[in-house]
Amino acid sequence: MTNEENSLIIRFGVIAILLMTYLCIKLSNNNFADLLSVKNIILVCLVLGACIFTTALVFSSKLRYLVIKHDSIIRLISMFYGLIVIVL
Repeated sequence: MTNEENSLIIRFGVIAILLMTYLCIKLSNNNFADLLSVKNIILVCLVLGACIFTTALVFSSKLRYLVIKHDSIIRLISMFYGLIVIVL
């Protein structure tokens, strides 16, 4: 892997870890009482999506190439993804 690919994986890995930490803190503040609420189910799906995407980046060189090639589109999608998580 090149340095650009390594930094890409690290960047998305940090985002996935931060999302998992945020989810754990948010759910533990309410003693996991509202785990099955619509907002929390959506949040869990978003966190799982981030983890699956990061894992796919580690194992798929074709996906890494596509993400690096379309970097501006991925950054835009990531920005909206982050906004959705913040709003929830």
